[in-house]
Amino acid sequence: MEKLTKELEAHNIETFTIVHKNERVFTFGEGKLDELHQVNSISKSILGILIYLAREEGHIDSLNDPVHTYVKEAVGTPVEKVTINDLLTMTAGYTEAQWRETLQSAEYLQHILTLDRDESATFAYNNVCSYLLAVVLDRATGDAAEFFTSTLKDPLDLHATWEKTDEGVLLGGYGLRISANSLTKLVKELKSYTFFDELMKPRVDSGIRNQQYAHHWWVSKGTSRQPIIYYAAGRKGKFIFLIPEREIEVICTVTMENDLVPFQWLLKYLLPNKMFAKTE
Repeated sequence: MEKLTKELEAHNIETFTIVHKNERVFTFGEGKLDELHQVNSISKSILGILIYLAREEGHIDSLNDPVHTYVKEAVGTPVEKVTINDLLTMTAGYTEAQWRETLQSAEYLQHILTLDRDESATFAYNNVCSYLLAVVLDRATGDAAEFFTSTLKDPLDLHATWEKTDEGVLLGGYGLRISANSLTKLVKELKSYTFFDELMKPRVDSGIRNQQYAHHWWVSKGTSRQPIIYYAAGRKGKFIFLIPEREIEVICTVTMENDLVPFQWLLKYLLPNKMFAKTE
């Protein structure tokens, strides 16, 4: 791991943790593992977990439910036909430009309910979908922030905070600040959920080579050169990687302009390493 360590040092990485067969085998940034890190769009993937937990606990009946089942104001608006599944897969027909427009409004939800959407859209990565998911979660559970606390934060003893809007709703698509050690605990718990395979099932092609989108998680398709990689990705190089075939999980908190560098390290230094070879 010497070459990887040199790369991490050269790029001023905050933390980089590798777990193999449920044992932590590599850690970089020892003094920062319990610090809060802004993980950007990794928040989306944690939100995806929360939606599934809400279904498991009976707060949400089905992922095929229309949004208006839980958000009554959506009746008679362009959102009326949108389902939870549409939001989870980013296929509801919204754009990130519409989210930037929403940020200028006084009431996010009311503005979103007026937005036109492209019903023919197949995939468009955006924060409108994630915010609507957060609103659904809030209405279905009574309080999305409290649900996060009661299902994940307190039981797993996570060091984390999540920003709310002026409407009192989790931002959804970002705003989560969490420690690297807490992410490691959360990933261990995630692997134990009976819905893991359903959550990670590829649902739509993203338009990016070999990259598909599941329910608010990314999937890098397996090839002859690499196994399937499930991952959560945040702007400026924040990543959670899960590679079940190799029994590897990686947590990376970093701030760099080239978002893809940590993914390249995974392919260059970890997967070829005999330590992480596939076991029969």
